[in-house]
Amino acid sequence: MLNFSEFVAETSIVEDGKKEEFIKGFRHKKDLFEWINHFMRKDGLSRKTRLFLERFLKVEEGVLRFIEENVEIVKGIKGDFHIHSNWSDGVNSIEELIVEAKNLKYEYIVITDHILVKKSKHGMRVEDFFKRNEEIEKLSEKYGFKVLKGIEIDINPDGSLDYSEEVLSKADFVLGAIHFDYGEGIKKRWELFKKLVENPLVHAIAHPVESIGFENWIKRGEEIAHIVEKSGKILELNLAPHRLKESDMIIEYTKDSDVFYTFGTDSHYRKQLLFMVFSQMFLEKLNPCKEKVLNFKRWEELPI
Repeated sequence: MLNFSEFVAETSIVEDGKKEEFIKGFRHKKDLFEWINHFMRKDGLSRKTRLFLERFLKVEEGVLRFIEENVEIVKGIKGDFHIHSNWSDGVNSIEELIVEAKNLKYEYIVITDHILVKKSKHGMRVEDFFKRNEEIEKLSEKYGFKVLKGIEIDINPDGSLDYSEEVLSKADFVLGAIHFDYGEGIKKRWELFKKLVENPLVHAIAHPVESIGFENWIKRGEEIAHIVEKSGKILELNLAPHRLKESDMIIEYTKDSDVFYTFGTDSHYRKQLLFMVFSQMFLEKLNPCKEKVLNFKRWEELPI
């Protein structure tokens, strides 16, 4: 079983040849943020990676103990619904992600590369979407492993999406997100959320607390649960370490509804699929309604 320092090294894009040095320093430094910045500057990795590691560590002490004791994937989990490949802003190829998922004994994964064409250089253009899907089909056949063709797509200020209805209909799983409030604050997020759940081509809402807004959840949690339940949309329980509290909040407001959930690691690196370990933190709260978590279903049974 991995200890905490090894878990961080594995999941945080530390090169294999440098992991031992990272772990050794991690164990002996009192100021972990100082050590991370020193190591990453020395190692030449990006500021983005340093920020990720810092966010990783900004979780409750209890979560750190949980990792130390439970770095094993939950039995019965059949797939991961939120993974990015190098077709958008992920580090690894789809083939590398398949190999990692098979090592975890999964039956399927959903590759949800970013669109964000109008807002980011990292999004897939339409032609890349179709090329990626061709690659997915070839690799699925090669490995005898199901890879669903997903996307994570942002909603524009007017409520439109960057891909046409014709293109979106070719995706197996559309993960709608609100990464921007376009300078208009929490009211805009509420407006965009309602438009997102009304869109028949969107299957699920990514990192819903961030997308809808923390204040909106506090003020309108029960209303959000009702709107999502009525729309038939799925809520993601995002398992990235810095979003665990958000996922806990989602369960508190929606567990008594008929809302379905997905666990998604939001992986941008193959080892981050290990974030699925955090699903254990929520299963007790979700019982006896585990059947509402789609990760326990075979891909043929998914309501998408």
